[in-house]
Amino acid sequence: MGKPGPSLTFEVIEGPSSLVGKFGWFLPSVSLDEGVLVQPFGRDYLGFFLGRFEGLDLVSRAHMVASFDFDNGDVMMTDAGSKNGTKPEGIYLHRIGDRQTVRVADTISLEFRSW
Repeated sequence: MGKPGPSLTFEVIEGPSSLVGKFGWFLPSVSLDEGVLVQPFGRDYLGFFLGRFEGLDLVSRAHMVASFDFDNGDVMMTDAGSKNGTKPEGIYLHRIGDRQTVRVADTISLEFRSW
């Protein structure tokens, strides 16, 4: 039996008060290469977990991309060339429990957690 792959969740830590504390998770769906899966992350994904909110239209459909390296247990999030930007443009989570915050489209701040 192989080791479990990396997982990623996110929590709203800054933005509209009705969203702070809400969370979501990633289910990678696209195989990029053997052992690496990717999941686009953007307006539809946020809307699914958080519902409609002011500023959602500033988030691109494919704002960021999450890459899951199941062989090494790593997760990387990078800006996908979004119109309104991501700060920082990329994050890397290696160890279980790693956390990093990303500001999306200057609208909402999300804390990503690896587990």
